[in-house]
Amino acid sequence: CDYRYPFSKEMILSYDFICLAGGHTPTENRFFMDMDLRDKLDDFDGVILGMSAGSMNLADKVYFQPEENGESSPDFIRDGIGLGLCNINIVPHFQMLHNGR
Repeated sequence: CDYRYPFSKEMILSYDFICLAGGHTPTENRFFMDMDLRDKLDDFDGVILGMSAGSMNLADKVYFQPEENGESSPDFIRDGIGLGLCNINIVPHFQMLHNGR
């Protein structure tokens, strides 16, 4: 799914499995908002797998940890509205942050 292929709620509800892949968390979050994915998943009854940024965007409120140049500045917005599918924040790859790698 990307901007070239818009997905209707009916199409999404016809799926059994949705995989939310990784990437840049704020960019993915903006895409999910643009496509109104939170509302489209309201009645979804299948399995959703989130990986990396996809897992972070599952939360109701998402923390955008700095990843790219400039994102550690005080002006960088560090949170956003997620998909609301879980009530915890997930920090994947924490061992890399913790170990400094």
